[in-house]
Amino acid sequence: FRPSVIDLGRWGYLTFAFQLAYLLAAVVLPIATLFIVSISHNWLGSPDFSKLTPNHFHYVLFRYPLTQRGIGNSLFLGFAGASLGMAVCFVLAYCIHRAQGRAKAALDFVVSLPIGMPAVVLSMGVLLAYIRTPLYKTIWIIMLAYVTRYIPVGVKNVGSVLMAISQELEDSSRMCGAAWLTTVRRIFMPLIKPGLLAGWLTLFLIFMRELNASILLYTDGTEVMSVVLYSLLEEAIAPVIAAYAVIQTVMTLAIVWIIRRLVAADDIG
Repeated sequence: FRPSVIDLGRWGYLTFAFQLAYLLAAVVLPIATLFIVSISHNWLGSPDFSKLTPNHFHYVLFRYPLTQRGIGNSLFLGFAGASLGMAVCFVLAYCIHRAQGRAKAALDFVVSLPIGMPAVVLSMGVLLAYIRTPLYKTIWIIMLAYVTRYIPVGVKNVGSVLMAISQELEDSSRMCGAAWLTTVRRIFMPLIKPGLLAGWLTLFLIFMRELNASILLYTDGTEVMSVVLYSLLEEAIAPVIAAYAVIQTVMTLAIVWIIRRLVAADDIG
């Protein structure tokens, strides 16, 4: 099925004005303020345009020892963690929405549990559960905490698309002799691709900024960008912190834009 389109008429101008005001207040103004602070020589509560400098960006990128390590670790967790998470989420969503029997209700309940737990509590559980395993003090235990914590988000993205796909398509594929993997590859994947992409991007953005699940699990060498930002909050001045925040924001948005463009080009091709 497809969502219905509603003609708002005159209310369309009001809704457009509301969305524009929201974007201005929630996105444009905060990012613009961060940028102004980041190029200020010293922030005293108001901009001094006679003393602007890019030195804070140079310090954060090339002189602060944790920045490049944090960027590398976050990119790895974002790409690998989101890919692994969506693979698990597809299997779980398929079992919940396509399997028969009472067990799928219990599975749906268990899958939804992590999102209701505080991230710090879940991270403590992961730490205690794997403290005597090779995962301890590695980046893999952080990825495990990320995927466990946000599995419900990915499952809901995939599940919403699966519910829009008729069961008859799968039945027809089986009647034609196709195996389950063939059905998934030739029918499900093309149809649920938008849901998978939306879930992947959601997990990627969450993993790139996640702090609560990282603060108890990182060690020397496994710092992520949010942990680096937390360290800067304790030891750096406001312009340096703002410069790092601007770099993190621009880098994340640029990656998302590139991925969306690549996917769009692939669809056109």
